[in-house]
Amino acid sequence: MNYRGTELKTYTEIIDFALKLKGKAQTNFVKAYAVSGPYALSNVGYISGYYGPKKMAEIQRVFNAAHPIFGRSVPSVEEAIAAGKKLARIRT
Repeated sequence: MNYRGTELKTYTEIIDFALKLKGKAQTNFVKAYAVSGPYALSNVGYISGYYGPKKMAEIQRVFNAAHPIFGRSVPSVEEAIAAGKKLARIRT
């Protein structure tokens, strides 16, 4: 994504860029990112799951996004494994 002359190539770059912005600048960036592709916010929601609970919540709040499987909850290891097994059964 190119935003006002800044090339953001990875989700980490996109997320870090957004989190450094404040107020209207942050809102405008998130709006621009949201229309960059049909799964933009879903992808950020997914990636947020790789962060710790506090950072995940911040990312999801800023982007108004949620993890596509777990929503805004923080699953236990057991819940994550069970969800993976369930998806594997559905797809086979």
